[in-house]
Amino acid sequence: MRTLVTTSGRSSTSCRGRCGTSSFHVALGAVLSLLFGLLLIVTVGWLASRTMRPYRWLAGVLAVVVLLAITDFDNNITAGLTDIPVAAMVTLTAALLCLRRLGRAQLPLVALAAALSVLTKPSALPALAGLGAAVLLGPRSGLRQRAAPALALALGVGGALLYDLDQARYVHQSLWAFLSGYTKSAGSDYYAHLADQIRGRVLLDGAWFGPDLRLLLVFAFVYAVLRMFISRHRLAVSIALPVAAIWSWLGPHLAGEHGIRVGILGTGNGTEQIAVLVVAASLLFALQAPADSVPDRLRLARLLVWAAPTFALWANGYVFETRALAPAFGRRSCF
Repeated sequence: MRTLVTTSGRSSTSCRGRCGTSSFHVALGAVLSLLFGLLLIVTVGWLASRTMRPYRWLAGVLAVVVLLAITDFDNNITAGLTDIPVAAMVTLTAALLCLRRLGRAQLPLVALAAALSVLTKPSALPALAGLGAAVLLGPRSGLRQRAAPALALALGVGGALLYDLDQARYVHQSLWAFLSGYTKSAGSDYYAHLADQIRGRVLLDGAWFGPDLRLLLVFAFVYAVLRMFISRHRLAVSIALPVAAIWSWLGPHLAGEHGIRVGILGTGNGTEQIAVLVVAASLLFALQAPADSVPDRLRLARLLVWAAPTFALWANGYVFETRALAPAFGRRSCF
């Protein structure tokens, strides 16, 4: 049973199989959703602080600020839907992978968090698959050591899927139909057609986390990909920043918006527009980043691998709903 007490009119409670009856409580749903939101904020800040230990407070604060600026996070933190909880649980799973001080309790807790992530919402599956692949990525010499946490992730996911399989059989559905929730009667053809119609425009627009974060998102992606082929940080920044700035205007234009004030030049009122341009200009400081704050290529590769399955699934079938990217909200790596 996937259950989250919901706010009025927007049910995210999915009660299948031998669940009995369920009920709704507006205030309790909002509080529960807010608590998951706070868990997500704390884990994102903590994970970010682990990536740059000499600047841990700065990294943590900046990560939280970016999270708070995500449009779907802001809109859904008290909505009672399952998107914020699944993002929080996936991020908690990643955080537990980094908490080696837990000793022997670490791997069982990782497995438990992974299982609860899947039971929260099936969209955790591609995120956890990417996380497991990211854990395994690295030098061959340390593969055996990295295999243990990856196995814990797999066991947690497997346990959750066995429960889902039992529930699917009880209601006479295939496991895929049970997990996806899309049957012929639920309008799967309509959603598939809708995704096909708008996929190109949405991908070109780039405002998947909100228009204010379009430039940061494009810059981060282009920079990470470039670093896979270019070892020099400053050269990667010098290429990624103008590409991100140009695409943040050109992408929305190609997606169908018209005029000069689109994309990075059309992000709201004067104050908001100035703030977005200031953030864009602040990326120039990355050219003079201290050596100990520059992410290494392995960490960037792991982040790309972690993000890839969630993004691919969203782009293929759920591009009409950006909150389906929620498992990517907390994408940080401490590996």
